[in-house]
Amino acid sequence: MPSETFLHLPAAKRAVITTALLDEFSAHPLSEAKVSRIVVASRIARGSFYVYFTDLFDAYRHVLDTALDQVDAGLERSLRDHPDDTLEAIYAYTADFIRGLDDSPYRRLFAMHWLTNQYELAVHRDHNAGETAQQPQPTGMHPAIMHTSATHQPPDPDAASPTGHMNHASHTGHGGHAGHSAHAGYGDMPVIVRGRTITDARLRQAALSAAVHESHRTAKDVLGGEPAHTALDRFAALLDLLRAGLVHSAQPPTH
Repeated sequence: MPSETFLHLPAAKRAVITTALLDEFSAHPLSEAKVSRIVVASRIARGSFYVYFTDLFDAYRHVLDTALDQVDAGLERSLRDHPDDTLEAIYAYTADFIRGLDDSPYRRLFAMHWLTNQYELAVHRDHNAGETAQQPQPTGMHPAIMHTSATHQPPDPDAASPTGHMNHASHTGHGGHAGHSAHAGYGDMPVIVRGRTITDARLRQAALSAAVHESHRTAKDVLGGEPAHTALDRFAALLDLLRAGLVHSAQPPTH
């Protein structure tokens, strides 16, 4: 998270810095991002960067959160709009999110995140597991982009390569993509299919995990160049299969 000093800067100066971060992280993966380019573009001293942010990872999470705040389609709203079918709500949310990328200034940032940076964040997270376990998890965003908040300054002050600092942080190892398990943010969310609540916890967790994973893949495929209608049609078909399996499994056995 940015420091209190950054948060108390005049809005115009914060905007200039955030724009410089957006440009840098949209054009370069984390492993190639440079503080030197950011400070020149934002017209701040190099020392000020480290007053505002712990490191490049911290700055990256800030600009990603900013982008998500702007483009988030609203899963809670979609769940309210589709109270009888949770899978349809997840589909509608994913479709809205993808459509919102068409004219978004954050499209390149999200593409860089899904195709490259999520893996670097995962390495960074795993080697800062003792710190990230104490950090609050972001909510209210597309489930595919969930990431943890960790702080660690790499030895090379001008690069964010995960290989540059992994020997300096504890490692406990935990799974999940993009710094989060596929359904961790929605573990207690009820699953309703065709008006029927799925009460089996194992089925509910499996359904959420599968739906969020496919939501992630659909958005990633679109950002990678696949036509949106093709990716969304495949997602809808997979959800139909999942829905049919849940309905069948929830039916009482016949004798």
